[in-house]
Amino acid sequence: MNLYRTFISLLAVCALASGCFTAKAVNPRPSLNVPPQSAKMGLVLGKGVPDMQKVGALTITEIRKSLWNGYVNGFGDAAIADRYGATPGDYVVQIDKVEIEANRLLNIAYLSARYKASLKNPNGDVLRTSNRNVRPRNVGSNGTGQLIDLIEVIYEQMAEDFFANGNPVGPGNSHTQENMQQM
Repeated sequence: MNLYRTFISLLAVCALASGCFTAKAVNPRPSLNVPPQSAKMGLVLGKGVPDMQKVGALTITEIRKSLWNGYVNGFGDAAIADRYGATPGDYVVQIDKVEIEANRLLNIAYLSARYKASLKNPNGDVLRTSNRNVRPRNVGSNGTGQLIDLIEVIYEQMAEDFFANGNPVGPGNSHTQENMQQM
């Protein structure tokens, strides 16, 4: 039995070293604390969001679809769930950049990401921004598990930047930039 485990471990190391591990589209389910929305929010993925990226021994395909899945699962009823983009009159979550990197902490490999996003009102004005470096909560999981966790963390941090800590501007809120300046 010990020989079997050694063989499987050796096979896994060889597979990772050769770069043949691929993660396809994942279905993250971020836990977001978003205020109730009366307006829909579209998602716009900019040119700085690749659809495929090689990260160390891991090749990630369908990054844009994974981000879309996380967006719909996280923002729920407020999300436009039938397509990428937005229609006139929608608020927009625009993600301009997502760079996924491979890292190592002691002997543990983990993913991290740098992202840049903004929340825009129906006129296209930027209401809030979110620019962070994030890592998954569970760095010891496999590549696909880390990717799911990483996208969940991206959206959780993004929602915190857009809606938490007294940020009164957002879809469905009676405060607007003009009202805030008059107060």
